[in-house]
Amino acid sequence: MACSSERAILYLHGGAYTPGSFIPHRALVARLAQAAGVRALAIDYRLAPEHPVPAALEDAVAAYRWLLQQGFEGQHLVLAGDSAGGGLAVSTLIRLRELGLPQASGAALLSP
Repeated sequence: MACSSERAILYLHGGAYTPGSFIPHRALVARLAQAAGVRALAIDYRLAPEHPVPAALEDAVAAYRWLLQQGFEGQHLVLAGDSAGGGLAVSTLIRLRELGLPQASGAALLSP
């Protein structure tokens, strides 16, 4: 399947907002992107306790804004995440709405 250069997944990893990294999730994110035929961006957002709330949310919003700046349209973006990353995806969607940014077309939440 060819990869669409117009569509992307923003993946937010789990880990209770303290430990964790996107690195153990790379294979999962790659399989999701390949199955959907889209690009993917997985970020290492800032973690507590060194970076308290709302650092992770700020990083997720910044990553979404970056995708928009790269030419992706909100309707061609999906947020995805597992565990804490699923909760962060929902929080990010709410924050995007509050900021008046283009909304993503959906979310894929794995045990948020």
